[in-house]
Amino acid sequence: MKIVVITNCSKRKKQKVQQDLMAINLDEGLIEQVSKEWSEKVKVSNQETLPARDQYVGRSFTEVKKIEKIQNINWYIISAGLGLIDSEEAIPSYDLTITNGSSNSILKKFTCNSDISDWWEKVNEVFNQTSFPIAELIDNKKDTLFLFALTKSYFNLIKNEFSKINDKSKIRLFGYKDSSNLDQSVKKYFLPYNSSFDGPDSENKGIKNDFPRRVMRHYVDQIISKLKEPDFEKESKMVTGYLSDKSPPKILKNKKFTDEYILEKIKDFNREDYPTHRDLLKHFRHELGIACEESRFKRLFGKGSKSKSVSKTENLQFSENPKVDKVIVLSDSWKQKPHRKKLSYFIPEWDDLVDPDYDFLNDVHSGGKSQWANEVYAHQMFPEPNYDGILVSRAVAEKSKWKKELINKYGVHRLIRVPKGFPVMGDCGAFDYIMEEVPPYSTDDVLNYYTDLGFDFGVSVDHLIVKATLDQWQFRYDLTINNAEEFLREHRARGLEWTPVGAVQGWDPSSYANAAKKYVKMGYNYLALGGLVRSTTKDILYIVDEVRQLIPKEVRLHLFGIARPDAIPLMIKAGVNSIDSASHLRRAWLGAGQNYFTENGDSYAAIRIPQVGKSFRSKRIVSEGRASKKELELMESECLSLVREFDKGKANINKTLDALCTYDQIITEKRNDIRPLLEKLLNDQPWKKCPCDICKKDGVEVIIFRGNNRNRRRGFHNTYVFYKMLQEAVQKGSLNFPKEQDRSESPQTEMNLGLRICRGSNPHMDG
Repeated sequence: MKIVVITNCSKRKKQKVQQDLMAINLDEGLIEQVSKEWSEKVKVSNQETLPARDQYVGRSFTEVKKIEKIQNINWYIISAGLGLIDSEEAIPSYDLTITNGSSNSILKKFTCNSDISDWWEKVNEVFNQTSFPIAELIDNKKDTLFLFALTKSYFNLIKNEFSKINDKSKIRLFGYKDSSNLDQSVKKYFLPYNSSFDGPDSENKGIKNDFPRRVMRHYVDQIISKLKEPDFEKESKMVTGYLSDKSPPKILKNKKFTDEYILEKIKDFNREDYPTHRDLLKHFRHELGIACEESRFKRLFGKGSKSKSVSKTENLQFSENPKVDKVIVLSDSWKQKPHRKKLSYFIPEWDDLVDPDYDFLNDVHSGGKSQWANEVYAHQMFPEPNYDGILVSRAVAEKSKWKKELINKYGVHRLIRVPKGFPVMGDCGAFDYIMEEVPPYSTDDVLNYYTDLGFDFGVSVDHLIVKATLDQWQFRYDLTINNAEEFLREHRARGLEWTPVGAVQGWDPSSYANAAKKYVKMGYNYLALGGLVRSTTKDILYIVDEVRQLIPKEVRLHLFGIARPDAIPLMIKAGVNSIDSASHLRRAWLGAGQNYFTENGDSYAAIRIPQVGKSFRSKRIVSEGRASKKELELMESECLSLVREFDKGKANINKTLDALCTYDQIITEKRNDIRPLLEKLLNDQPWKKCPCDICKKDGVEVIIFRGNNRNRRRGFHNTYVFYKMLQEAVQKGSLNFPKEQDRSESPQTEMNLGLRICRGSNPHMDG
């Protein structure tokens, strides 16, 4: 009997990763486009290679190599960046992950809703010429047993592979059965290893992350080796028998320990196994039962970790640029905006900065390269901010080392260059850890974070309830409520001055409403409803209405990620007090028809003139021999010249349109004819009529779809328009703004002034 082991890759590689093989440097696009660009980067990279078995390092791979010493096996690696690879295959070092919280997460690059399983199919199509290489491997090998030792996210990555396997009796699964989204017909092939394997009387203890490989090693050494042929029922009984006299781990709940004790414990672990204090803290809390506040643990971690290394950003310095790095002054007119009494608008902070002196003619950054020290935020480009506050998510603020260092050094107001009187709300960024079993932050840690950095509002630690987490809804619901209770209790005990906001999650109107009622009883006077971004406007209003029936009028209500212009009057009537969204900014570069808004309600497409040297589409065209780089550069240059000449009244509209459409058809191939959209734009020339400071200063460059410095400026313009229209909507009760896709049947016809809706049953939630 032959055995094949299939395990997942690791983040750590033996060789240093070069910039060209980091997912963060990929262009955003459809999943097909992203996979194509990534494969091209890998194929042309001059990075040195190593056999996969040597390139990946860490405890988990040590476990697989131990199995090799027990029995001669072949093994394969499931790579998020390279698909299915043989352990002997030579591969480069790279950084691409399916983990949401990472800056190199491939999920951040998709401009459409895609599941991680979709990425698995695409990455294998470009590297292995098949969508389901594992299923083909299993079906082609006779008399072979396939052992899958994977973490939760990797089981979910390859979940569609299992439906393609003809004989599932050939597979054995090792890991946490209840944490994967596999079909029940597949889950039954998990061997019944449980937490007792790591109990106090176990000889196989380890960490949670390498649990699948450790139990697989035990299976090969102690279970399958004792049978003449595979028999899942017999194997399961043998595993159960082995664990029958083992006790589960003893978790010490809420026990406090001295600095000296924790420091000695930290010294027992190597930095290579736990590269950050947060990695080791998770192990301490969840595996050892040792409670410790994060900032305290971080301090001790720095003292006691073996193989201590100095952060590359530890002494990060930026050259002073007083023109850029200055805090804005709030005008009296901004401070007295009357609409805030009914509805306030927060914009999320997502590193949307631009060079104020960007050279559009030569496409050159005045500061040499883009960085915080030589770029400005939207509120620095207008006489006053076009929003009432800023929402800063911790996951976003800490996604890079330099930004994390800056916010810890300066505090949140100084980082985003607003004065203390400007409202800044903090939250944890639940979408970034949506697939984690539990949030990566403790209540104690988050309270310190909001306090130390000077937030005006702080949101309790929540966990999203969406379709992808269907089997965890009740657990996440209870966790979010318990966190909110602890959050408010500790906030009061410490006498903190900033305003606590209770994050509310649910799956239908009654679950949200019942949670909100509990929060009010706890003592909250500001609640925030989360997890509604993908819901219809109608369903959101149902939920708000239900919540408002159970909480006092004076309790403020915030909607996370919701700022739908056409629904603003209804949201005010429903009792919503504040909202946040960056959709108006993002629409500047997402989609082809609505990139530029005007105050009269019109919307326009931007003029797409991608840079040949930076566009992955242009690189593909050159590599396929459909046009030379020089030919594309000439077309690009002609388009830019004609647009600028047309703006001055010196170029014919038809000649300009011909050049733009020809270039667009070559670059984008399958896109629908954009000539009507561009013709409307050039005829109307809305950028000449706009009174905003950006359009008046940069003119036609704002309407050109080309790089961050133009696209973000257009987004700033859109936010300016939205903010003006929002104020009008609050005052007049109506809004003439381009409608976003969907949202529902017109809620205006569904609701009367008292928000009483004739309901036959609870509305279906989109998740």
